Amino acid sequence: MSADNPSPQVVEQRVRNLIIEYVQMVSQYKTGEMPGLIEVICMWEDYVFRPLTSHHFQEPVYAPIEKVALENVDRAWADFATNTTPEMVYENELAALTTPEWHALVLAALNAAEVLSERGKLSED
Repeated sequence: MSADNPSPQVVEQRVRNLIIEYVQMVSQYKTGEMPGLIEVICMWEDYVFRPLTSHHFQEPVYAPIEKVALENVDRAWADFATNTTPEMVYENELAALTTPEWHALVLAALNAAEVLSERGKLSED
């Protein structure tokens, strides 16, 4: 297929590569050095349709262990998004970064980054 009309698998591989960048960004997030926290949180839904279904993260693009790691990221993401007020994220980012939900999201992202790094990014062609 051409670059203008990629196959569904190539599209999934491109999304996988973006998800790898996302979990790396979350695991290393520092205020002021990257997009704002609200943008970082919203990015997850740019790459993952929610709620998750059994059709998410399918082989051969994702190994079973990668699927589990990303499902854990999604659960942690949902906990953070549900338990953090918009005011906290917009007006007091440092407070949001001290919540247990943020720490759980960072740990899930660290684990996913490690698991995904085993196979790394896949071809986008």
